[in-house]
Amino acid sequence: MTTLTFQNVKHILAASLLSLGLVACNKGTQSTEKTADTTQTTSSIEQIKKNGVVRIGVFSDKPPFGYLDAQGKNQG
Repeated sequence: MTTLTFQNVKHILAASLLSLGLVACNKGTQSTEKTADTTQTTSSIEQIKKNGVVRIGVFSDKPPFGYLDAQGKNQG
């Protein structure tokens, strides 16, 4: 009969925690319904075409996205 050493207990605990982590990351159920996402994407694309403008927000205080010039105005 083998005795449980600290090393063996550590390996069992590590394997248990990894298994628990994998199970916790499981989504659970799979959904095959994609009609709502497709409709939303289509309407967004149609909205962009209708407006003719795409607005993209970026951080103005994070180089290289933006910076303050010598006059103190946002650039980028």
